[in-house]
Amino acid sequence: MEMKIAGARAAQYVFSGITLTPVNPTCTLVSDSISVPLGTHPDTRFTGLGATTDKVPFSIQLSCSGGDPNTQIKPFVTLSGTTDTQVPSVLALTGSQVSGVGVEVLRNGAIQGFGAANGWQAGTISQGTANFQIDLEARYRQIRNTVSGGGSANALATFTIDYQ
Repeated sequence: MEMKIAGARAAQYVFSGITLTPVNPTCTLVSDSISVPLGTHPDTRFTGLGATTDKVPFSIQLSCSGGDPNTQIKPFVTLSGTTDTQVPSVLALTGSQVSGVGVEVLRNGAIQGFGAANGWQAGTISQGTANFQIDLEARYRQIRNTVSGGGSANALATFTIDYQ
């Protein structure tokens, strides 16, 4: 590390042989790709704007370790993805012949938004917690007056977890 004042070297520090150990617990994803099959549904299932299919539960699994006694971290989750232009709380379908529906993600029964402004705290992970699970649900939602087309109806979301 070098410290400069007005362009001239004021001090130089050399660090070597240092091992850093996190003071707080650390976590890793058990799986970085989560598939959520939402099932097959006839277009007659969608009876008007806002009609939904049943919620399908899924979870983000974390494997945690380390940390000094009595320490904890707070995971904050942000979802991102391509959302519908008219209904920004619904993921747009990707590469699909189906139109008029999208996918929404729920947490504790509440629809989740997408983007940095819609992040939320997923809980608290204390030292000694080996596994932590973030429970979510997904479902199709009708977002246009009519639903048409057939075949697969897939959407893609990305989650980011920040720890504080």
